[in-house]
Amino acid sequence: MNYDSDYTRGRTYYGAFLYAQRRFEEAYEQFEKATEDTGFEDRGQVFYNLALCASRLGRDEKAIEAYEKAVNIQGDSFELLSELSRLLVYTGQYEQAARYFERLDRLVASSPAIRHTPRSLLTGLRLARHGGDSNREASLALLLRNLYPESSENKQYKALTADD
Repeated sequence: MNYDSDYTRGRTYYGAFLYAQRRFEEAYEQFEKATEDTGFEDRGQVFYNLALCASRLGRDEKAIEAYEKAVNIQGDSFELLSELSRLLVYTGQYEQAARYFERLDRLVASSPAIRHTPRSLLTGLRLARHGGDSNREASLALLLRNLYPESSENKQYKALTADD
């Protein structure tokens, strides 16, 4: 990069290295610079990496913005939709989170190779509870309990419903 500051691929590799070293601020700067290269073929992945860094740095709105750009570029992917909907629920943006979660749910339903994770199920459960959809909540709770009985998300859900 000292020889070619426009070498986007090298910048993304360096950003990944910094991220692995837990140097999130520096990694964020590298990925942010890499997003400026509109012709870079892996630009969607760069936005995903930028979102991961922003999330680690507590910059939720920047992370949401980067996840949305990654989805717009790459299309629907389980990781993107799962993290984006989770973060939107975390920030209280339930309506927007529900739209992305529905896309995630359709993706899972359409591909036998993809299945919900404990984390994605907990996101769906929070959305169902917030929206008052008890049928959806029961269905997702059953999946979580049957597929991931020992998960921390199942324990979190049990704690969430303990007051009911």
